[in-house]
Amino acid sequence: MRMHTLGSIHLAAGVLVPAILMSAGCDSTPTKLEFHNEGLTRYYQRDYVGAGAMFAAALESGREHPDSLYYLGECHRNLAVAKAASDDYAGAMRQADRALLYLTQAVEAHPGHWPAARAKSTVLDMKGQYEKSLAVAQWSTEFAGSTARQYVEIGRRLEAHRDFDAAKLRYEQAVAVEPSNAWAHAELGAFFRRVGDRPRAVAAYRQAYRVDPLERGVVRALRELGAFPSTAVPASTGVPASTGVPVSTADSGTDNSGTVNSGTVPE
Repeated sequence: MRMHTLGSIHLAAGVLVPAILMSAGCDSTPTKLEFHNEGLTRYYQRDYVGAGAMFAAALESGREHPDSLYYLGECHRNLAVAKAASDDYAGAMRQADRALLYLTQAVEAHPGHWPAARAKSTVLDMKGQYEKSLAVAQWSTEFAGSTARQYVEIGRRLEAHRDFDAAKLRYEQAVAVEPSNAWAHAELGAFFRRVGDRPRAVAAYRQAYRVDPLERGVVRALRELGAFPSTAVPASTGVPASTGVPVSTADSGTDNSGTVNSGTVPE
C-alpha cells in the first residue's frame, strides 16, 4: 500500500484514525467516504493537520479519488501559508512541495478538476514559478472547456504580475463565453476600475446590473463611481425615479431607452 502522507499529517493519522474508531465503537474500519467526510468537517474548522490525516486515510482505504487528493493538497497549502506567516520559509517550501504532489495527482486523475488546477497554480506562484503557474491554468481551461470563472482566474494571475493587456483580454473572454453571467461583468468592471479606466468600469458594472440587479457589490460600485445617482430619470423612459439606472448609449451599447432594468434597487 502506497503511503500518501508526510510530516505532521502522517503523525496525526497514526493518532486520529484509532481515536475515531474507538469513539465510534467500530469493529471495522470506516469507509473511504466516512474518512473523507470527517476530513471535510475538520478542514472547514481549519484543522488542516487533522483534516489531512483523514483525507490521507481515505486515500489509503480505497481507490484514489481526485477530491481527496485535492483537499489533502489544500491542507498542505494552508500549512505552507501558515509557516510562511511565521517566517519558517524552509518549512513553508516543504509543505508547498507536498501540496504540489497531491494537487498534481488530483489533476492527473481528473484533468477537468478546475479547483485542483487553480490550487496548483497558486502553489506554483508561492514557489515563484509564475510561468508554470500560468501554463497550468491555461492548460486546464483548454482541456476542461472555457468558463467565465476560469478566465477570470487567469486574468487575476496576469494582473497580479502586471501584465494588464493580457489580463484585460482574459476578463473580456470571461464575459464573452458567459454573457449572462453578472459576476463576470462585475469582475470586468472591477478590473477596469483598478487600472483607472472609469468609463469602461461604469459600462461593465451597468451591464452586470442589467443581467442581475442583485449581483453583489454592483450597486455600491456604481454609486461610488457616481454612475448610480438618486435623481429622477426622464419621464419618457417609463421607469420610476428610484429604480432606473441612467445609461449613456455611447459608452455601454444599450438601446435608446437610456435606462436599464426596472424593479427595486438593492441597497
